[in-house]
Amino acid sequence: MIALWSVAAVSIRAQSPSALVKPLASHPLADRVWLGTFGGQVEVNPRSELTAIRTGGIEWRFADGAEIQQGAAVAHGGAEKIRQSANQLALDESALAVKLKSAEWAHAEKTAGLERQMEEIETRIAKLALSPKERELLGGDLSLRLAQERRKAEGQLAALREKLDPAFRAEELRLEQQQLRQDLELAREEHLELIQTMEIPAPHDGILHILKTGQVRANDVIGTVERRGKASATVQLVDPEIRAEPPETLAIAVASPTGEMLPGSFSRVERPPGFRAGAALYHFTLDESGGKPPGDDLTGERMITLYKLLGRQARIIPKVDFLFSHPAEIQQHGWAGFLRKLWPSARIIHIGPRSVALVEQE
Repeated sequence: MIALWSVAAVSIRAQSPSALVKPLASHPLADRVWLGTFGGQVEVNPRSELTAIRTGGIEWRFADGAEIQQGAAVAHGGAEKIRQSANQLALDESALAVKLKSAEWAHAEKTAGLERQMEEIETRIAKLALSPKERELLGGDLSLRLAQERRKAEGQLAALREKLDPAFRAEELRLEQQQLRQDLELAREEHLELIQTMEIPAPHDGILHILKTGQVRANDVIGTVERRGKASATVQLVDPEIRAEPPETLAIAVASPTGEMLPGSFSRVERPPGFRAGAALYHFTLDESGGKPPGDDLTGERMITLYKLLGRQARIIPKVDFLFSHPAEIQQHGWAGFLRKLWPSARIIHIGPRSVALVEQE
């Protein structure tokens, strides 16, 4: 009996790994791979804090208890500065008509002044025109200087005529008035930019709760936005391999007090100050179970199971199936090389802590 067992064992060891494994199609299909189970915090009806961006007055744009949408400006900081900017803009807008008319009048006065200059130069040129007898009496040197003076005046007259060209005069006035309009438009843009820089936006949809009004200090918590009927889960992750995964490809499941596994999707990631190097807080939003919002009894510390979403269905191969039976081959070739020998036509799309996801080559 012992001899038969020994022969069978030797025969099994002599076979290649692929001769002993199940077909790839016999392994279960799934669109995710387990990454680990961690302790985390779950909060039902979570509230996100709203903080003042600067010291000064706060002007709320919504009433306490209002339902707001993500990105909406729920309040403005620096209310006094915004009011002063708005008053100045209103004054500039009211003054535009006056400035445009004043520019028209100034333009007309300038044109009249140029016309008077032209008349004066024409008169001077006429006086500098010498007859042959006058040139003879004045002598050559003086006649030459007067001729030079006349040519200079004629050049000035030509320049004035160019300035007084009707098309040029109309274009000059148009540009002056357009500049006034452009200055006002710039003031409007600067006012809007000021408002935008002072906005305190809602981080997500929810119910607004106002905590402070009037004068506040920078970074004061002035309100919260409650995600009523929702639940969030937060887990601290240190493992560099998990943190290297694209966050949007992560999902979770949380065990409820009744034993249900509530799925959740990625929300955001942060590295709060004070946490040890390498740690990161991952936030997830729990999905409704059967169309019902999570109960308040879910709030508290919970075990959170983390998954990697594959983006497609794949065959999930447990590592334990081969870890103890073929340790030498796995150590020599790695999981990729070892599994390639078992299923040459398959492609690995993810290697997790305890399983590998494979798909048939297309």
